[in-house]
Amino acid sequence: ITMSFVLVVFSVGLMAQTPSGVKINEVFLSNSGDGDQVELKNFGTSEVDVSTWQLCSRFAYRSIGSLTVVSGQTTIPAGGFLVVSGFNWNNTSADLGLYVNSSFASSSAMRDFVQWGAAGIGRESVANSAGLWKTGEFVPGFSLDTSIEFDGNGVGSANWVTQSNPTLGAENGVVTSVADNAGQVPGEFRLAQNYPNPFNPSTKIGYAIPATESLTSVKLEVFNLLGQKISTLINAKQAPGSYSIEWDGRSINGSLVSSGIYIYRLSVANQVITKKMTFLK
Repeated sequence: ITMSFVLVVFSVGLMAQTPSGVKINEVFLSNSGDGDQVELKNFGTSEVDVSTWQLCSRFAYRSIGSLTVVSGQTTIPAGGFLVVSGFNWNNTSADLGLYVNSSFASSSAMRDFVQWGAAGIGRESVANSAGLWKTGEFVPGFSLDTSIEFDGNGVGSANWVTQSNPTLGAENGVVTSVADNAGQVPGEFRLAQNYPNPFNPSTKIGYAIPATESLTSVKLEVFNLLGQKISTLINAKQAPGSYSIEWDGRSINGSLVSSGIYIYRLSVANQVITKKMTFLK
């Protein structure tokens, strides 16, 4: 199946906008209390040094350069990720702001914001002034040992989804929607043949979710020929649209898989489609 993909911007929450620059892309809340992590993504076209930027949560502040780098580097290349730890919430009700400097009350210094739980306890008013959040909005359902992920569209709580399988350091399970024909919602559930195939080091998988009245639970998994699960690429709720996600040939534990044929399976509601792909080292 050949599918051409054209970016589509959906209006959800506040007025939708295509992300640019460095944004908060995922927040992981660890049950251990010392493993909370923040993923930043550079949506821009040139590298950005964020070592002197600041993270603010519940009026506690830390320079990104003082945090522990889990993956990536503090000079984030275009399209790249930085994952840091050491700013520990261990709290299912908090906020997180990203600033270019320590002017924490300044909307011009704030670059991104997200809050979860059910109580305004931080810099919500600054984010509202900056056009990055709406007062009284919270990402729901954030529990220990899960993450919340940005869907790549617009600003506000509607653009964040709880993820039970965190994707820190990689593309989120909830990806920016793309349509076969600009502005049109697909009329049928489908799964495209991955491209390239065979592949090394990575391949893209396209799929489509037809119109529904609400978000749909979507799971995209990779199995070997013995039926053993190798990786979960997506396990989230998504809106109708056509999507594309990349697999880098790595298993759940991060190791590169062996050369061979693999099955990728898309499950949406009560429908399942499978296809084969070949990885060559």
